[in-house]
Amino acid sequence: MKLADDLYYVGAHDPGLKFFDVIVPTERGTTYNAYLIRGEKTALIETVHDDFSDQLFDNIRRICPIEDIDYVICDHTEPDHSGSLGKLLDIAPDVTVYGSAPAIKNLKNILNRDFRSVIAKNGLVLDLGGYTLKFLSAPNLHWPDSVFTWCEELKTVFTCDFLGCHYCAETVDVDITDDKAYLEELERYYTYIFGPFPQAVQKGVSIIRELAPETVCTSHGPVLRAKVKSTADLYEAWADRMISGLDPHKISIFYVSAYGYTKAMAQALAEGASSAGTKADIYEITGTDKAVLAEAVRTSAAYMFGSPTLNRDALPPVWDVLGMVSPITDRNKPALMFGSFGWSGEACGNMADRARGIGLKVDEELVKICFAPTEDDLAQLREKGRSFASWIM
Repeated sequence: MKLADDLYYVGAHDPGLKFFDVIVPTERGTTYNAYLIRGEKTALIETVHDDFSDQLFDNIRRICPIEDIDYVICDHTEPDHSGSLGKLLDIAPDVTVYGSAPAIKNLKNILNRDFRSVIAKNGLVLDLGGYTLKFLSAPNLHWPDSVFTWCEELKTVFTCDFLGCHYCAETVDVDITDDKAYLEELERYYTYIFGPFPQAVQKGVSIIRELAPETVCTSHGPVLRAKVKSTADLYEAWADRMISGLDPHKISIFYVSAYGYTKAMAQALAEGASSAGTKADIYEITGTDKAVLAEAVRTSAAYMFGSPTLNRDALPPVWDVLGMVSPITDRNKPALMFGSFGWSGEACGNMADRARGIGLKVDEELVKICFAPTEDDLAQLREKGRSFASWIM
């Protein structure tokens, strides 16, 4: 598919994909975007997932023999981008691979073979003869290996995952006709992929604005033309919200309760924390939308997690919420574990171990009560809520 003079789309479509990287829902499938630029020399920008290598090679052969490729640009080395590189090198072993220093290191461990490579340092220019490719360091967008590739002559920037989304239309080179669906996928993608790196996103948006590209070629979803500015604005707004949205006096209390005992504990803890001047919000996990839970995780300065013990463990919904806590952006937030139990009461200890593993500062007192809390228990819980609130006051 021709996008501009000497610029071609050669990627692959995966409309049936339901989950990306195991956990990211892809309700509208995805694309693995790759691009070919032909000057006096030929450069392939990105490859595709190994399962779609044949699609990539067929698309390239419609334009030129694979052996004509001089360079492969790896803006990011996750296997959905680098997966077919090994097969390409089998066909064209003289290809030179350009990537950041972390990217080249990653590729050596992915391919487990020798290959020609050049480290794409920030500002390095590759002259194709008629077209130039300038490499711009973009770490943590979304791996430390990420770079943008800028073609001045085409006013086009190749951003890999940045500004992309899992959205599979018939062609990547179309104006978005279903804005609602596109925006849903764009925000979902941002949340899962870039949510932990808001400062890096702000820097990425600054690069885009400085370049003022006419076209943004992402590695997933549509090529951006009319929507370059609006998409960059959305990414920036979401990053700003992440940075400024933290409420330093908010404690979120997440719980499940089989017979109301753990619920009563949550309410008493909340009363105590509120009396100390904090904002203590309670969320019964199974009855709360996941997006609301994720927003509470993001904006809270501290957490409490409550679960009864079933079969020597906490209940699965609590693990789902703990999975929303980012070891990067939520690290070192205080956390308290509580719950009712009937026999052995392992839930609190197991939740505490998981919380420590993702970098939370766990209150060493595990608040456990056998079956129903008494009035004395509830009074002690209110006092515990007050003392826990002092961590963020």
